Amino acid sequence: MLNRYLIPRIMHHYQNHIVTAKHLEHVDRLVRTFVKATMHLPATTPNAYVYAKMRDGGLSVPCMRHQVGVVNRRRLAKLRLQGDPQVKNVLNSETTRKLLKRLDVICGPEGPRRNDSKDYWRAQLEKCALGGISKSQGKQTSHWVEHPPPYWSGKDYAKAVQLRIGLLPTRGAPYVNSESGRRRSNACEQRQTLNHVLQRCSAVHFARIARHDKVNKT
Repeated sequence: MLNRYLIPRIMHHYQNHIVTAKHLEHVDRLVRTFVKATMHLPATTPNAYVYAKMRDGGLSVPCMRHQVGVVNRRRLAKLRLQGDPQVKNVLNSETTRKLLKRLDVICGPEGPRRNDSKDYWRAQLEKCALGGISKSQGKQTSHWVEHPPPYWSGKDYAKAVQLRIGLLPTRGAPYVNSESGRRRSNACEQRQTLNHVLQRCSAVHFARIARHDKVNKT
């Protein structure tokens, strides 16, 4: 609902000369807070996970501050392709140059400058410590994010999203820098991260294999 209805409806209101970077940043903050609260994600969840495309491991929520700048730059680029001399004179004017500088300010010092918003957020997600589970999933494996099974409850969907990024609650979460602060498994004395529980923990490893084999036989 957020991606299909709400954001597209308000996007055109921010494509005008009076919009400011501060206002767009405030809107983005409200959206991120809503998404993280709805999915029961910690506040420290990387913003790139919210903004990256679904096939790259994100949730495909548009970043208003970046999107407005990119959309306006794309419109100016299309006008240049028309070949009209009067249009070219306007685009080469000082007013247009000031507009481009304003778009740079809106995008931010590290934001995408032209049409590379998808690549920008993909790269940001790959830099995150939590991006290893969710990145580069492809269109088919991320189809359920936009079209969840009809028999899932809201709780099931939220847990699936948490699992996708590696934030499903375990005894090892939240992650901290101090080794003494990380809770360890009683069976193997290893920090109980989600990766460890699903792949290497001796306390549940063989039980998971047995369950998998049983499902395959039925």
